[in-house]
Amino acid sequence: MGGEAGILESFIDFACEISVIVARRADGATAAYPAVEKHSPQPHPRRDACAGIDRRRAGQGSEHIARRLAEKLNIVGLLAVEMFVLKQPNKEGQRILVNEIAPRPHNSGHWTIDACACSQFEQLVRAICGLRSRHHAAQPRGDA
Repeated sequence: MGGEAGILESFIDFACEISVIVARRADGATAAYPAVEKHSPQPHPRRDACAGIDRRRAGQGSEHIARRLAEKLNIVGLLAVEMFVLKQPNKEGQRILVNEIAPRPHNSGHWTIDACACSQFEQLVRAICGLRSRHHAAQPRGDA
């Protein structure tokens, strides 16, 4: 890679991969969807290892990381951040490593279309237009 540092999945001992989608307006206001665990189409024996992870703590940490990245990159719109949750903290004491970022709607956020009152696509438009974000937490769907 031309002398640049890089991370390859096969070299990281991670328990699972999570993703956070964050919307950010020009005034710096952000709205983040909760972290979701990603499941790769290839069979990975890592699924069982995720059971021991403190999901609430990992989720809070990953949301903080995603918001900080959006701020530091001065994103106006949407940022998808994929992260590895390590089985054990690394020598720097980190438990979460950023794996990939995408400044756009992302396949890891497609669940928001059916599960949330405001999808990642609507949040993108709202952020770019400077509109307040709508409630975006997962909403139960039913025949009511």
